[in-house]
Amino acid sequence: QGSSVCPGGAFAVASVQRELWAVVPKIREVTVGLITQKVAAQNQSSNVRLSFRLVSAGASKLRVECPGMDFTPCYAQLQGASVPCSGATVGSTVLAPQGGKTLSTSQLTEVVLRAVVNPAESGPTGWTITSFGPDASGAEVVYDESDLVVGHSILKYLELEPVQQCSPQYLMQGHMSWQWWESCSSSNPWYQHVGNQVVLKFAGLKGGELMQGHQLLVQPPAGFSFPSENAATTVAGSSPGLTAGPTTGTQQALAQSKAQVSNLALGDGVEGLSKEVLLINLTSGLPLLQPFIIKLTVNNPGVDPAVNLWRVMVLAPDLEPIYTNDGNWPGFLLRGTFLQGGRTAVKSLVTSFPSEGNIVRLELALASTLSGQHLQMRLAAPAGFVFDAECLPENPDLAPSTKSGNAAWISSCQADVTNRNTALLSIPNVGSGGGSLATGSTYATNLLITNAMTFRQDDPPVWELYTFRNNDFTHFVHYTTLESFPLQVLWAKVVPEMPKYEASSQLYVALKPLRDLGPHGQLILHAPTKFKLFCRLRPFFTRGNLPIGASCSGANNYAVIQLSGSDFLEQGVVYQFAVRVTNPAEDSLLAPTEWSVRLQTQDRQLVHESSQVPGYVLAPRAVARFAVAPSSQSVGARTWIRVQFKLETTLARASSNLLQLGAPEGFSFSCAEVQARDGFVLPSDAVLPAALPSFADLANVLEPPAAKGLEAYRNDGTTEDGKAIVDCRAAAVMGLMVDFTDDSTLGRYAFRVEVVNPAEMPDLNVWTLRSLSDGQLAEEGATGGYEVTTAVVMYGDGYASNQPAISGAPPSPARRLALALAPV
Repeated sequence: QGSSVCPGGAFAVASVQRELWAVVPKIREVTVGLITQKVAAQNQSSNVRLSFRLVSAGASKLRVECPGMDFTPCYAQLQGASVPCSGATVGSTVLAPQGGKTLSTSQLTEVVLRAVVNPAESGPTGWTITSFGPDASGAEVVYDESDLVVGHSILKYLELEPVQQCSPQYLMQGHMSWQWWESCSSSNPWYQHVGNQVVLKFAGLKGGELMQGHQLLVQPPAGFSFPSENAATTVAGSSPGLTAGPTTGTQQALAQSKAQVSNLALGDGVEGLSKEVLLINLTSGLPLLQPFIIKLTVNNPGVDPAVNLWRVMVLAPDLEPIYTNDGNWPGFLLRGTFLQGGRTAVKSLVTSFPSEGNIVRLELALASTLSGQHLQMRLAAPAGFVFDAECLPENPDLAPSTKSGNAAWISSCQADVTNRNTALLSIPNVGSGGGSLATGSTYATNLLITNAMTFRQDDPPVWELYTFRNNDFTHFVHYTTLESFPLQVLWAKVVPEMPKYEASSQLYVALKPLRDLGPHGQLILHAPTKFKLFCRLRPFFTRGNLPIGASCSGANNYAVIQLSGSDFLEQGVVYQFAVRVTNPAEDSLLAPTEWSVRLQTQDRQLVHESSQVPGYVLAPRAVARFAVAPSSQSVGARTWIRVQFKLETTLARASSNLLQLGAPEGFSFSCAEVQARDGFVLPSDAVLPAALPSFADLANVLEPPAAKGLEAYRNDGTTEDGKAIVDCRAAAVMGLMVDFTDDSTLGRYAFRVEVVNPAEMPDLNVWTLRSLSDGQLAEEGATGGYEVTTAVVMYGDGYASNQPAISGAPPSPARRLALALAPV
């Protein structure tokens, strides 16, 4: 039946037909790329754009696949409209237009995938796209499919510790010897600062590559630049593996070079970064598995960078990137500051005494330009200073001077209503362009203020200076701290005889005025709340070396000493006196608070004052009946003194007990010379019996040395555990190791010891006695000292004696030794 098409003339006798596989059209013009923020590091969230052209009409869904890519957290846009990532898994997701619409073939289809997570493995990504949807019968069919398209390459993640922002207040502390990089990312984050140091703290390179010609690339924000040399160094002890040798205790410069980013094939990166990068050679031959730190030196820009991000990468020896942080390290904030070296300062022009009206001069020079609308400057004085409400004087003596034709750089100064130690200085606008203060120019003005009542030399306060612009008072532009001029606070001290709750005893007061106080002047002693002062009666007021006509009246926590019409206090002279004080009852909330001493004229005009006289700590027990009497009061003479006291705390033999006798400044114990010469003091030579009725001899209860012949024996002046029985290492303090105290003596003891009198009277002529048990203070007390002079000893009741003696009972206030400062 017809001609044969079979080989060899054979004829087909049977046949079968099978359906072939479907031929799917190929999606065309496929592109895949990262979009901002462009992230190529492993396991990091990224944003991807896909663009392609479909061939077959009718598709209503898209499947996007990329092995290893986690689409679970993603959200998407299809042709600009938000769509869900349906069925998202690691490797694929499905997208569909809203309302079941079909996808167009007449234009490019654009898909944006956000927050997808890059694969964990490094290398190029592979993408496929499939369009599908229902056919005429409703069955899901594939319409088009793409070939495998290579997308962005995945790099290993270069992890850095987060930026550590440190406030300008912290960075400008006076003690900058600390290792700032432990808590700060930058040492000088100031606009236009040359030589700012920045630390980058890396978590290590977990791939374990040996550093053999690798490069660490650092790309700062636009505006930053690197110096030509030594821009990168190690941090001593914190940069393991960066160099072949040890780095402990040393800081080493790393081999480095600068390059233009356009000359390197770095792939997509963050926009707005510097065009210049620093390449640091990593040639140690060691892996960088451990965390390490690199210290950079940069020159800061004069304005905030538009994009404040830093990119770091590790490049292979062929300069191919293998690690990156994708520019995700947010940089430190930049601030402005002021020129130092005397260019910016606050100076006192009128007075340096506390609580007095003053004029201060503010001088400043900016390290970077201040410009903008509504410029303001805030000057914060230390606590206690008070600016006048309108603090710009009538003649502020501006610099630059307005007499030379310059416009006034400041228009007003107003004190903050709620914080009177703060003033706001307004800088006028110049036309519509706002105002400006130039870099490096000197500006100055006088300001009205009242000095603070206090000033502490051991912790000098500082002034703070800020600038603001555009009426934004929450973000300052410039900042600096200024050393305060010192205030000449009245020097004064108070020492109680018995620092015990509810005890009534003498309070010894010493003061040194820096101004004369004339006739009819007043000295006012103000105690903290709950203390009571009394001095109206003669036994309770020891005049000391105050003028002979001085009288005292006290009530509650005030005592007022009135000078007569012929009396005065001379500046530079130390005056000492004593009044009666009654301490408050025990209170858990009671803490040592400060006393105040004020000198004023008859008309109550301030002459000199201090509101920071240190108070004293009260305790349940105190040393009582404490007194000291000399055998000689001659200047510089060696003299034996007799010391008596009563302890209220029993010292147990099981404890380590110590008595400390403190002499006034200038006195010295003779045993100090012996201890310096021999290394120890024999108790029998230094502590002699007092032979005082009703008082036991202290020498009998001193701790004994170890018995001779025992291994613990050292000498007759050292205890078994190696402590000095009589400790005279400090010339003005004598320590006595006490074995125990006997209750039968009621805690009353006495002894004699030799001292060397000073060449002149001490500022505070008070002896102290402290009792310690196992290193803890048990009780303490004080007593007025004797006058060092060639004259006789004067008592409060006028009794004179060349050889004063202490009776068995404590002396009455009327017979208290005067604290007179007689001429030597």
